[in-house]
Amino acid sequence: MKLEIRKANRLDFERLSFLYEEPPVMDNKRRDFFDEVLCQTGYSLLIAEADGEIAGVLGVSIIEGLGKKYPVAVLSGGKLGSCDDREKIGDALIMKAKELAQRAGCKAVIS
Repeated sequence: MKLEIRKANRLDFERLSFLYEEPPVMDNKRRDFFDEVLCQTGYSLLIAEADGEIAGVLGVSIIEGLGKKYPVAVLSGGKLGSCDDREKIGDALIMKAKELAQRAGCKAVIS
């Protein structure tokens, strides 16, 4: 299995619907909201792609001022697809989230 962890982009909108077992809804209001979420300062939506298919997601928020002297990373909204390597995919998403947190100067990661 080829596994890639990357930040989501606006082209992922339709593909993420399938992970949440929803038919893709192509209304502009939902797409605009997705675009706004992706542009929020300090927020990243990580995508796990296994063999070119979205297999999982994890939200990472870097919050300034939550720690006394450093930012804190908060992990949220994790979702894994129904594949055989769920544990490996989940571990890879968390590892990438920790890398983002470390680069941002976080000393703590909260999930």
